[in-house]
Amino acid sequence: MDRPDWRWKAASIHRGNHSDSSPHWSPDGSSIAFLSNREDKNKPAQIFTIPFKGGEAEKLTSIEGEIALVGWSPDGRKLLCTVRKTDAEVLEREKDEQKKKLGVVARHYTRLFYKMDGYGYLPHERTHIWLVDARTGKRQTVNR
Repeated sequence: MDRPDWRWKAASIHRGNHSDSSPHWSPDGSSIAFLSNREDKNKPAQIFTIPFKGGEAEKLTSIEGEIALVGWSPDGRKLLCTVRKTDAEVLEREKDEQKKKLGVVARHYTRLFYKMDGYGYLPHERTHIWLVDARTGKRQTVNR
């Protein structure tokens, strides 16, 4: 197994005017999975992987929603993450300039817990656990 050499000097694998977060080593130490908004700073971060020995980061996901808590499966073939998809009303409003200018007109909630300090109004979508193939980016929901 080819493991990272921890005696190396610190080196940046991040360049550019974007945000990278939540790095996780693959089980064999050959790559790092992380969240980044490098393609569009106005959209939620996506999962990327980068080889430890160098190279370009590769985008694995194109999910319309917030991704968090990324982790590798023990065999390194899948990534586990939590996803809260963007509400359909928000996506519709983003596509229509008139609705975008108008903003949120009304909110309708069907649950008691609808707002959180530091976050604001919660989306209607709930957080779910997803599995993502580490090579292809193909994803599936584990729970609904």
